[in-house]
Amino acid sequence: MTRLLAPGRLAVMAAFPVPRYLAETATREPGVRDWIATLPEIVSGLARRWSLSVGEPFQPGGQCSWVAPVTDPAGGELVLKVGFRFPGGEERDEAAGLRIWDGNGTVRLHAACASESAYMLLMERCAPGTPLGQVLSGPDQDVVVAGLLRRLWAQAHLAFPFRPLAQMCAAWADEFEARYAVTDPAHRIDPGLARAGIALAARMAGLAGLEAGRVRQWLFARSVQESADSPLMRQVAGRLTPS
Repeated sequence: MTRLLAPGRLAVMAAFPVPRYLAETATREPGVRDWIATLPEIVSGLARRWSLSVGEPFQPGGQCSWVAPVTDPAGGELVLKVGFRFPGGEERDEAAGLRIWDGNGTVRLHAACASESAYMLLMERCAPGTPLGQVLSGPDQDVVVAGLLRRLWAQAHLAFPFRPLAQMCAAWADEFEARYAVTDPAHRIDPGLARAGIALAARMAGLAGLEAGRVRQWLFARSVQESADSPLMRQVAGRLTPS
């Protein structure tokens, strides 16, 4: 495992620790696997740049990012996120979104930068509390989450050049079709249905306040997007197929 990282130094005892979910993505994505090899240098450079002491990454972590607790020179407890940049990836507007919300329902962003292969965020640390599922039933959890979504979507976004949702969904569809071209035929769903499903997401700006039919369409579109690598998502897409 890796020791606490002093500013500007990456002390490795055995191997650079990679969270489980990120390691699983690397087995499916050669680009991510190659990118992980550059993470020690990236993290070390950020530790120097922002004068950070970096701890062990959170487990099981994210599927496309390396995230760890860090401490700044004043002893402030923050989080460092280093994410892989997929072509047309959803992460493009993440930093701008956090700046817009500025702590209103989200963590605050302290700093951000990006390279050709990665995006890096230094954020406020949010310590987990009691899991919602331990204190509320499923329907009551939905009320809490929908309230948070309404709170987030109440913000004005005109100050930042966010891309239209339709543009992002078109990128999803292109990526999906490219991946499906090399997918085992036995694991495919109808390509035309797939593109139609992803296109439905272009009309979804958020879930809060939408009728049940539109929520179902959004879930269908997202499950189609994930179905190339997930047998479970292929089953979900089949069950959610619009009539």
